[in-house]
Amino acid sequence: MWINKKIISINEKIHTEKRRAPELTLFEKDYEYKVFDNTGTGKAYTNLFILDICIFDLTPLPILIHDSVLFKNVENSVVDNIIELYDEQRKQTFISIDELNKYSSTTQEILITHSVIQLSKDKLLFDKDWRA
Repeated sequence: MWINKKIISINEKIHTEKRRAPELTLFEKDYEYKVFDNTGTGKAYTNLFILDICIFDLTPLPILIHDSVLFKNVENSVVDNIIELYDEQRKQTFISIDELNKYSSTTQEILITHSVIQLSKDKLLFDKDWRA
C-alpha cells in the first residue's frame, strides 16, 4: 500500500536510530493502525504525528494542527525532526509548543522565525485567564 511507504519514509526521517514503522491497513468500513515493539505514550504520539504528516503530504489537506500536549510526551530529538519536517512543508502548519529551550538551537530558530504569536502568563490570548 503506497501510504505505508510514506509512513516508513517519515518514520525514518523522525527517528535517527532504526525503529519499526507503524502500518496502516484500510478495510471497507474500518482501519487498523498497527504499532510494533513500543506501545508507550511517547511512541503513540509519535505514531500519530507520522500518520498526520503522511496524510498531510499525500492529500490536498491545506493545514495541519498539533497541540502542545502531543509534544510533551515525545523525545526531544524526535520533536526536533518533526519540526524540520514541518519546515519543509509548503502548506500551513499550526502548532502550540511549550518549553522551547529544551529543543535544539536549529528547532528553536525555526520556531522563532515562523512564530506568529507567543503567549505567556502575562501575555494572554484572551482578556480572561481561563486557567483560573
